[in-house]
Amino acid sequence: MTNVILYYVTGVLMACGLQTIWFCSNLPVHISKLLRILKNEDNVYTWEEWQLWLTVRAPVLGELLSCTVCLSFWVSLFICSIQVVLFDISNYKTYVVVCATSWPGLMYAHYKLTNK
Repeated sequence: MTNVILYYVTGVLMACGLQTIWFCSNLPVHISKLLRILKNEDNVYTWEEWQLWLTVRAPVLGELLSCTVCLSFWVSLFICSIQVVLFDISNYKTYVVVCATSWPGLMYAHYKLTNK
């Protein structure tokens, strides 16, 4: 039981860290340029410009990657699924449901309390 609590806390901290890096830096701009999704002539240099650029070109993907609530759910699901595989969590169905439904709220609270 203690291990599951440790995994839960570690996972939510990892998810909050990833969300902070994604929404409070220009990392998406750099990744898009590195993958050659963004061209130099697009004149996108900040996160806000990238968000607008992506939302205009791909509305669903843009919403998914620029909405804190949307992205936090998928990040939570991804991280807890990796934990289930790595740590062989026996009651994995319950763990995934609990993490995928509670971490986004904690991540959103962290995001709002830190003012981005």
